Amino acid sequence: MLTIQEMNGALQPQGEAEGRVAVGADPVLMEQRLGRLIREARYRYPKVTVSPRQVSVHDAAESVARGETQLAVVAFEDGTGVFPGDLVAEKLPPLTLAPVASPALAATPVTDRARPLRVLTVSADCTCHLPLVAALRSRYGVDVSVIEAGSVGGVRELARAGYGLAMLPAPDDSLAAQGLQVVPGMPHAELDVRLVYSRPDHLGRAARSIAELIRRMPQPATAAGVPGGAALGDMLVS
Repeated sequence: MLTIQEMNGALQPQGEAEGRVAVGADPVLMEQRLGRLIREARYRYPKVTVSPRQVSVHDAAESVARGETQLAVVAFEDGTGVFPGDLVAEKLPPLTLAPVASPALAATPVTDRARPLRVLTVSADCTCHLPLVAALRSRYGVDVSVIEAGSVGGVRELARAGYGLAMLPAPDDSLAAQGLQVVPGMPHAELDVRLVYSRPDHLGRAARSIAELIRRMPQPATAAGVPGGAALGDMLVS
């Protein structure tokens, strides 16, 4: 028996994608990749509307299972993502993150260990800051205070104001224009990125087309040209 999606697909001309596709993404990938996805989809599939939905890593699978999104793209520390067996969690190129701060803050030596380092994050559900927090606490014994900024834009604004360190996608040629720079000597991180969806035979033509577009989209360069993070260095977040 055909599903509604399959019947709709059968009525469309062969090869034509049409309809609305809800795509979930965590806050960082929402900003970094979904804007490009929407622009590319408008060009390649003019009859397909991509409807972005912000989801956390923890509720991405549930949003797909409930049909709230047909696709979800999330990033998390390798090995921490758990997905039900009836969903596909397809591995995509990883997301490289670098610690950034205002230029003045990045150049400030540690002189006051009594004051905790402030690490900025979007919310408690966002996992992008966790590698930095873990490294600071376990490898370097640094006291850390995690500050939730509410959005990626909020994280960027607070970092630019010198309020704390943030983990943002890197390398990013626009950092200098944003009043930020990569903090030398601090650890970088690679997050596992997954495209989550129900079984391919449950996806309509429009959703399959957008999923293929996500797979083919060029990814930002990884750590080439980004300062390494073997040692913490003497950096202070005041």
